Amino acid sequence: MKHLVIILTTLLFFAVTNSTYCQRQKIDSLQTAIRAATTDTGRVNMYAALADAFLTTYEADSCIYYANETEKKAKQINYLFGIGKARYLNGVANITKSKYPEAYIALMSAKNVFEKLDNPVYLSKCYRKIGDTYYWRHEIVLAAENYYKAISHAEKARDTLMMILSNEKIIDVFEVQEKNEKALERALKQQQLVYKWHSLKQKDRISEKIGLLYVKLKDYKKAIQWNEESLRLSGLQKDTNGIANSYSSIGTVYRQSGNSEKALDYYRRALAIYEKNGNRLNYGDIHYQIGTVFENINKPDSSIVYRLKAMQVFREINENRGIAYAYYGLSTAFEMLGKLQEAESYMYRYLLSADSLNDPGIRLQAYEKLADIREKRGNAAGALSYYHKFMVLKDSIARNDESSKIESLQAKMDFDKKIQINDQKQKEEDLKSQAQLSRERYLRNTFIWGFILMIIIAVLSFRSFLRKKKDNLVINRQKKLVDEKQREILDSIRYAKRIQQSLLPTEKYIERILNKKAADPGKQ
Repeated sequence: MKHLVIILTTLLFFAVTNSTYCQRQKIDSLQTAIRAATTDTGRVNMYAALADAFLTTYEADSCIYYANETEKKAKQINYLFGIGKARYLNGVANITKSKYPEAYIALMSAKNVFEKLDNPVYLSKCYRKIGDTYYWRHEIVLAAENYYKAISHAEKARDTLMMILSNEKIIDVFEVQEKNEKALERALKQQQLVYKWHSLKQKDRISEKIGLLYVKLKDYKKAIQWNEESLRLSGLQKDTNGIANSYSSIGTVYRQSGNSEKALDYYRRALAIYEKNGNRLNYGDIHYQIGTVFENINKPDSSIVYRLKAMQVFREINENRGIAYAYYGLSTAFEMLGKLQEAESYMYRYLLSADSLNDPGIRLQAYEKLADIREKRGNAAGALSYYHKFMVLKDSIARNDESSKIESLQAKMDFDKKIQINDQKQKEEDLKSQAQLSRERYLRNTFIWGFILMIIIAVLSFRSFLRKKKDNLVINRQKKLVDEKQREILDSIRYAKRIQQSLLPTEKYIERILNKKAADPGKQ
């Protein structure tokens, strides 16, 4: 174990710097690739990949922007897969922003697209994230239904990773329902599947989950074993956040089992890593946990120091729930010191935070503690007032539990209504897009065929011109040949005439002979 810690700590600096640098480098390369893309489909896929990259860096607004760009460009070419993926990414980004109605609408719309495409891989992803929109709204039954659908489609697609991720969500559902034995049973089966699949990341996740379940079941020995396995796997991946999480989990096991010294040791290891990699949320949470350890060993002064630091960090990052817990922890620490005025002041701030967090559980807890503190301060009337508020709110929460199913059903109906409206709008937009696409296709085809016809006419004209030119050359050669033959014939005739003229007697000679014959007829 000692050697493992040394090896892990030497890798921390490199892993922290490399992860951020590589992710930004990927985003830059995708932006360059978009400019260089030569096809419309390729450009759409690049935009989707860029949205996904921003999602992994938790830049939800940038993800939504590029998802919208992806959908807009996919509609222009009627690329259904691109439209579905854009809506899926939009939904996941809205989940990270805790905008669950918007996320639900986008994911249901994406699901409808992938149903048309009969794509079980993305159907599984959509159902898992739709389940998340219900899970985070505490509609656990509806969440579980969608997680089971996600598993079903993942099995159809033979997508082992999605089966594992969806099954993790079912385990979470059992935890929320406080069915820890069933959750552990499912997690151990999951662990067997994961270890056959040989994924370090998933082995790490399931080991950490099993460790946490053993903590809830108070089997601290097995909890330590599984968290140490998670720590080993995080080290093999050079996952600094995972290493810190494992240290924190081991610290929590030791804290709950009463070993405060070891708890502080592991919490401080986690604290150093969170500080180095800038994880402010977990950095503040570890300060709060260390404060809890000091409270458990009856050192409220040290507890106050760490919880004040936790509150400072939570304020820096606007983590209201963390601030509320810091108020509660400070109140209990001051109560231990006998400083009841300060204890009441911080508990009252904790009560006020219930309004901003919309959490009746905080208000209920604050009423009970304020009644107890005022009783210790000798203010019986004030204690009775808070105790009365505590009882009224407790009864109200019980009644609300009965009506929660009706509210969940109403919320689902509201969601479904929004989906129908959104689908109708989407159909209208799709029809407009298809009409526009048909017009563009008609104009494009008309231009193409007109251009082809022009090329054909030009080729035929050129061929006719070449043929005519060739025929003229033949005619000229034949004419030249005829002229030469005619010239040769005329020359021959002239030559023969000269020969004939040279052989025949002249007219004067014949006339002289005839004259002689006429003058002397007796000589005949």
